[in-house]
Amino acid sequence: MHIVEKITKGSSCFRALGLGMMLGVALVSCSTHSSQKKEILQIPKVDTYENVLDICFSPSNKYGIEHSLFSDKGAWHAYAVPEQSSYYGGFSGPMVMSMHGEWLSKNFSQWFIFENGSRLEWDNAIRSVKYLPGSIEQTYLMDNLEIEQSLIFVNKRTSMVQTIIRNVGDKNRTLDLEVDGTLWSSKNHIRKESNNGVVVNIPDHNATLSSLYYPSPDEVVVANIDSSYVMKWHKKELEPNDSLVFNMTQNYRFNDEMQEVQRFDFDKEIVANHERWNGYLNNYFKKQSALLMEPSYQRVAVKSIMTLVTNYRSAAGDLKHAGTFPSLSYQGFYGFWSWDSWKHAVAYCYFDPEMAKDNLRSMFDYQNERGMVADCIYINSKENNWRDTKPPLASWAVSKIFETTLDTSFVREMLPKLEKYHQWWYADRDHDKNMLCEYGSTDGTRIAAAWESGMDNAVRFDHAKMLKNRDKAWSLDQESVDLNCYLYYDKLKLEELHQLLELGEKQYFHKEETKRLKDAISKYMYNQEKGFFFDIDLKEKHQIEIYGPEGWIALWAEVATKKQAERVVNVVMDTTHFNTYIPFPTLDASHSKFNPLMGYWRGPVWLDQAYFGIKGMRKYGYHQQADYLTRKILDHCEGLKADDPIRENYHPITGEGLNAVGFSWSSAHLLMMLKEK
Repeated sequence: MHIVEKITKGSSCFRALGLGMMLGVALVSCSTHSSQKKEILQIPKVDTYENVLDICFSPSNKYGIEHSLFSDKGAWHAYAVPEQSSYYGGFSGPMVMSMHGEWLSKNFSQWFIFENGSRLEWDNAIRSVKYLPGSIEQTYLMDNLEIEQSLIFVNKRTSMVQTIIRNVGDKNRTLDLEVDGTLWSSKNHIRKESNNGVVVNIPDHNATLSSLYYPSPDEVVVANIDSSYVMKWHKKELEPNDSLVFNMTQNYRFNDEMQEVQRFDFDKEIVANHERWNGYLNNYFKKQSALLMEPSYQRVAVKSIMTLVTNYRSAAGDLKHAGTFPSLSYQGFYGFWSWDSWKHAVAYCYFDPEMAKDNLRSMFDYQNERGMVADCIYINSKENNWRDTKPPLASWAVSKIFETTLDTSFVREMLPKLEKYHQWWYADRDHDKNMLCEYGSTDGTRIAAAWESGMDNAVRFDHAKMLKNRDKAWSLDQESVDLNCYLYYDKLKLEELHQLLELGEKQYFHKEETKRLKDAISKYMYNQEKGFFFDIDLKEKHQIEIYGPEGWIALWAEVATKKQAERVVNVVMDTTHFNTYIPFPTLDASHSKFNPLMGYWRGPVWLDQAYFGIKGMRKYGYHQQADYLTRKILDHCEGLKADDPIRENYHPITGEGLNAVGFSWSSAHLLMMLKEK
């Protein structure tokens, strides 16, 4: 269905759904126009989803970040909950970010309680942890004292912890209280900030962390060559059933930012926090799908949203708009990648379209004069990678944003940039000017050209060589079926976007050109004998018969004929090829180079490619097969329905999670699989 059609057929639904469904979790019956009964899902709230991710982690070194962590609101710092009792009484971290991630401390704000000169030991405490969407809570019970700690983010630079110490015994207590912390790196230095806390200078990140307490401590001491501190509150009286309440803010900001450290009302902030997160869940769950009626799959969806929001970074340094890390739990992923951003944006549309818009803007902020978009961008723009770009999926994302928001002003903002990017492919990546493009690079290296495909070490590129098109424009000597399918789909979306803006004769793309490309892919890249789509050797014009995800991209882009789609689906459903324990491996499972443990794109299941396969099958009416394969993914990916993190990719034979944890585009495509009918 085209975008313009969706305005008239779907716009009333956006208004009618409203916020009236945010009540509990239940399956209820409602009357339909046909007088039949239909189950609908009432929207769950955040307190329904405890501990969908294991957040307990004590880092073993300052760079050890490979675990589920918590961040929110685009902040550049994150936390976990200590798993070692010696670090109870606070939260692991903070872990701070810029070009890399670094733990400042195992626990930079750890509480200790003294009575009659003796310290109460955390080893004797009974602890419970509750990680909810948007907040972490931990409760300790020891020596008739109950200690509650709650952590939230209140803005893009500030987190807040409330600590409540409650006397649950029947005797009056007189307590001395301490909070202390020790820095991990000798490069960082603490100084006292008036009477209510400390400030840490972090030169490697060009940043500052302010830890401030309210009410202010009676004493603040910085010691050990500015590497540790202690705050003290003396003789706090606590009658039975009474409580002491302390609020702490940690403001992590970059040194070029002029930001005044504020006080916040925790009670108001926690209400606003829950309202925002309930809004995310309301937006995502308000439209039904069969899978989202099942509680275990609902938890997968919530985990996916939490993962995306944790990886979301606000504008900072040379990043002019917010965007999304592939994972904050992997040192190599501290930037925004282009096709990752397009995919993230589509998923954000389901719960926060403004996040989706910024993911597009952040990448196009650096579009060059020829129209190229960088492969990835960083907080320090000198590190941006211009050796290659990534597959052209940006128009798909803008189209989805419009479907969700009906915001023509955003389309008008983005359309000239999308056109320029589309034209760039034909100017710099079509070696023989036959309208079938190739992946390539700006520096003539084959490795960067393979990166441009997004499938870095795919077997289909093993024998490819480089061809020069012009200065700073090189192509692989093969025309890739996925690239040209993406370009075909890009043309369709650009035509629709032009149509809704009523640009008429100003329209750059014409249906004749789009049809010619579709016919060329269908004629030259489809193999009648094998029933699959393959890349073409540019010189010899023979097909490179490697079975991989590129073959089913033709279904997602709606390039295949019905007969071709049937043959491709047959290959996908074959257990010797792609219908493995987790379906859609990135290389035919029978291939001699199939190696999921050693080959990044030589066998592991990447959930973006699995989504394209499932969605492509649905577009051609193969819903039963698509449902079957979707459930295999959801049921067989290790830990997906437990509290394990969502992984970068998965082993197709064993289901083992592989590579980075807390991976954004895996989360994005799970949201799509669960949502789209």
